[in-house]
Amino acid sequence: MNFKTNSNSAYARLIASALALAIGGCGGSSGSNGSNGSNGSGGSSALQTAGSGEAAPAVVPASTAPAQTTSVPLVTATRQAPTTPIPPLSTNPTQLIFGGTVGAPGFWPDGDTASGADGTRPVDGIDCSDSEAYHIHAHLSIIREGLVQAVPANIGILAKCIYEIHTHDKTGEIHLEAPIAKRFTLGNFFAVWGQPLSRSNIAGITGAAVTVYVTDGATTVEYTGDLAQLELTSHRLVTIQIGKPIQAIPTVIWDTPG
Repeated sequence: MNFKTNSNSAYARLIASALALAIGGCGGSSGSNGSNGSNGSGGSSALQTAGSGEAAPAVVPASTAPAQTTSVPLVTATRQAPTTPIPPLSTNPTQLIFGGTVGAPGFWPDGDTASGADGTRPVDGIDCSDSEAYHIHAHLSIIREGLVQAVPANIGILAKCIYEIHTHDKTGEIHLEAPIAKRFTLGNFFAVWGQPLSRSNIAGITGAAVTVYVTDGATTVEYTGDLAQLELTSHRLVTIQIGKPIQAIPTVIWDTPG
């Protein structure tokens, strides 16, 4: 019994000594790490890769990490390019004289073309009638490359009758006459004349840019709509610019009251 007791006590002391050595060894290793400047603090050693002995990449706290930026192209607000300025009204108005001429004559012959009015039928809703119960006037200027082309005389005037929309001379003055008030358009006039009317073809003139200005009193605007639907009203000036920009909008002194 005593043997067993002594033997057990010796064994216990042996185990205790082994544990003490083991604990002492761990403490020495920790102290070595603490004093080794190459490893730094215990917190740094905790970042080592397990089983490799190599330091893991440093983690930068979120509060001090540089912000991630994405390159975004700079967008600058641009203003739409302005349209060509509207020319001023001419300060030298042309006096309209019945039977006269305004512009260079001869570009078109007088009267209607073969596809225009012939006195036997209405054209584009325009009748051949001699009534003047409703009687107003508008003016048309056709300017090609800076040169005013005289609008032909006797458009809509035939031996049989006179169409509700017509010219008496080469001044560009358009007479609008009907039994009652009605709406007349530039398209009506070109239909009676028998000439094409579009942004690419003005009475046979093609190959150049077309700009149309409308003047009512002292106000001029650029007309960008359907040319055929441009309404002709009392003393309205219609200027068709073909090609070269004009320097001024033609103005007139009327020889008629309305």
